[in-house]
Amino acid sequence: ANYSEDGGRTWTDPVPLKRQDGGNLLGSDTPQLVRLASGNLGMALRGKVTPGKESGYFDKFCESPFHVSTDEGQTWSAGVFINPSNVYTRGESSSVDGLLCLSDGRLIMPFDRVFGPTPQQEKGWDKAQFGEQMAMGWASKASFCYAYYSDDEGESWQRSRNEVYVQIDNGTQGNYVMGEAAIEELNDGRLLMIARTTMGRFFQSISEDRGELWQQATPTDLACPPSPCTLKRIPATGDLLII
Repeated sequence: ANYSEDGGRTWTDPVPLKRQDGGNLLGSDTPQLVRLASGNLGMALRGKVTPGKESGYFDKFCESPFHVSTDEGQTWSAGVFINPSNVYTRGESSSVDGLLCLSDGRLIMPFDRVFGPTPQQEKGWDKAQFGEQMAMGWASKASFCYAYYSDDEGESWQRSRNEVYVQIDNGTQGNYVMGEAAIEELNDGRLLMIARTTMGRFFQSISEDRGELWQQATPTDLACPPSPCTLKRIPATGDLLII
């Protein structure tokens, strides 16, 4: 962690994070911070690291641990997993900076699952091609979006009841991938999900029950390559900002 006392203009040198039991907080990818309704801090990570393997790539890609700090980030709880590790062998991952605390205190975090032909996928992220280690081409595989949510400040999590992907004419003209979603709360209490696709533009979905059920995705006017977005609300105006 780095700390700033002047609104982000300057930062301290990095310091390692500690668990409340004194051990190191192990993590590897995409830390996401949120202020909980109680005033405590919550942090979700993507990927699980085993003690003794801290210098390597995360060894459990699909597991996302959630930790709570009651002392402004000085120490963190041992953590619980947002998503169960035994559901999918590989390919379930969280978004980037997508963890959100809604106005009623519910935590929600978008996820997507990427899957494709086996056994190639089971060989892992890296594979040898032409004598070199290369990353697998996830863009050529199928993916869909959903969310996990918690009403007890991250002590337990539930998965949304359905998944979201692109359908053209209700699927008669094809089904297409959505992934790396972002979620924001609208002024009327509904939730807006926006995600990348392979259709040349972002698609969006609405939830009217705080993220438990998501409507069929519809295209936006925002063109995109197959890359993610970040969606935030500007506090002073209430306007939505997408990057």
